[in-house]
Amino acid sequence: MYDNKHKIISIVNQKGGVGKTTTCIALASIAANRGNRTLIIDLDPNCHSTSVLTNKKIDITYNSYTFLTGSNYKKAIKKTAKPNIHLMPAVDKLYSFEKKHGKEPLKSIVLNKRLEKLIKNEQYQYIIIDCCSTVGALQFNAVTAANMVIIPAIPDFLSLAGFNQLLLTLRRINNKYNKLCNYYLLFTMFQEQLKSHKSVVEWARNKIKDITFKNKIPFDEVFLEANNHGVNFIDEMPASHGSQSYVSVYTEMQNLLKES
Repeated sequence: MYDNKHKIISIVNQKGGVGKTTTCIALASIAANRGNRTLIIDLDPNCHSTSVLTNKKIDITYNSYTFLTGSNYKKAIKKTAKPNIHLMPAVDKLYSFEKKHGKEPLKSIVLNKRLEKLIKNEQYQYIIIDCCSTVGALQFNAVTAANMVIIPAIPDFLSLAGFNQLLLTLRRINNKYNKLCNYYLLFTMFQEQLKSHKSVVEWARNKIKDITFKNKIPFDEVFLEANNHGVNFIDEMPASHGSQSYVSVYTEMQNLLKES
């Protein structure tokens, strides 16, 4: 369906508060800084990416929900303050899509089809999808559309409790649609001083290294401050430990995409 010029990356985890939106915006910002035209599709009814990237004056009559349900994509795509990043904003009405289709999510896969015309007519090198934490129709649509799924997770065993279930979901979708969607675990909010964090990272290196990013994202208060004030930390605080770590992850992501 997609050629090598278009990379569709879904940021997914069934647990909230693990850095999905931060990862989405960081990778999009780095891609944009390197001259790549990038679209963020916010499929989270909590609208986190939308809140960070837009102001209240923006017209969101057309959005990711109307796009999923058949409206023209052109009306749903909004400009952001950053020239190379466009946004398809979320609205809380996405909850109604989830409620309607969540019990049989595999029967409500429409994002693939909706993206065909968009990709054919628009020159986006990257499309990055910020997804909700609920396992259901929205998450299934995001995963089915993707070339790569990135799973941000805090490196503790409680946060990884649902990881195996998510892997089963990804494999189920791959088998159902006879496609190869590569998925990788990305450790976020890593704290070197915590033995539990180091133990989980060591476990991943030994057990699932083929599907785990080598680079980790440290806990950095820069992320919290930036999100609270609607600031792009990649641009405003490029020397921060967190920003530099995301640059390393971006490079690793590019290499993994080339290998797939």
